[in-house]
Amino acid sequence: MTKEVFVIGIGGTGMRCIESFIHLCAIGMFDDTEVNMLALDTDKDNGNFTRLKNLKEAYIKTKGIGKKQEALKDTFFSAKLNYYQFSPDYSQKSTFEKLFDYGDLKYRNPDEAAIADLLLTDNAKQFDLKHGYRAQTHLGSMLMYHSIVDEIRKGDSNSDLRRFIQKLIDASAGHPRVFILGSVFGGTGASSIPIIPKAIRDAANLMSQATDIEKNAYFGATLLTAYFSFAAPNADELARQKVIATSDKFALNSQAAIMFYESDETVRKTYQRLYMMGTDGISWKPGK
Repeated sequence: MTKEVFVIGIGGTGMRCIESFIHLCAIGMFDDTEVNMLALDTDKDNGNFTRLKNLKEAYIKTKGIGKKQEALKDTFFSAKLNYYQFSPDYSQKSTFEKLFDYGDLKYRNPDEAAIADLLLTDNAKQFDLKHGYRAQTHLGSMLMYHSIVDEIRKGDSNSDLRRFIQKLIDASAGHPRVFILGSVFGGTGASSIPIIPKAIRDAANLMSQATDIEKNAYFGATLLTAYFSFAAPNADELARQKVIATSDKFALNSQAAIMFYESDETVRKTYQRLYMMGTDGISWKPGK
């Protein structure tokens, strides 16, 4: 009987992991398996999405037509791949202030505005979200959760995210495995990993209240610690972009995230397995 698995790659690191996973499928490591892949990032136009889609299309083209696209045994390109992607829409409202009408919120609901002021700096409210959450994980977790749930509330049957969650609902009676890949030192991955099981559960409940994804599915994740570095921003870049993640904080970010995952009850309840992966340094520089 064909197995069905669900793999979610979050952020740039997560999508690179999915690329590696596709190569494993190509050498026949997932015989008789249907793989549902979801690539999730804030920037739909970035190079990671393009490279991943090109690789997926190359896999499907090489696998062949007709029955060859089904899950096969004892051969290369044996797994059947179903590819989905989702990016929050920040094209019209690209900052926290614009998303939540913060200027009006101060007058309509000063208590809620006061909470935002307590948790977020002015720069965090004003930086452009289209290129990631820039290590502002407290902000990113909230925004990614609501983006996922709001996407399902739209009721768009053509939404990749809806189609992915529907596949998970359909498989729920068989206790499907959902495996998540992402970094813990940056923005999108670190923001999303803690809330993905809850976001998927609540999104699935909007589509089918008879399904309890959190109860029926098994969630696991590989958490990648820092493995690269880049030059620090200059004063002009920082002034223009408001908030920029810097690689000198990656080790501290990773440590804080791991401590959170270890102690947080929601994470401990929703994940059955957490694995760590890292390198002994961050000397690699992207693009070299």
